[in-house]
Amino acid sequence: MACRKCGGRLVQRSDDNKGVVLERLSVYLRQTKPLVEYYSTRPTFRSVDGTQAPDQVAADLDAAIEAARS
Repeated sequence: MACRKCGGRLVQRSDDNKGVVLERLSVYLRQTKPLVEYYSTRPTFRSVDGTQAPDQVAADLDAAIEAARS
């Protein structure tokens, strides 16, 4: 299979399968989501969109830290 963008060969990782994804989602629901829900009620909680460009994520993190310090 080839990449639609560059034509390079695509390789599937051994851990890239339905079972692994379902387990990761299960772990998130059991362990991570309750923590996010708990801390999101705290006044110092901030959320940063990690899908942005790295420079923007860094800027948003800096802003969130400064806001939490104030």
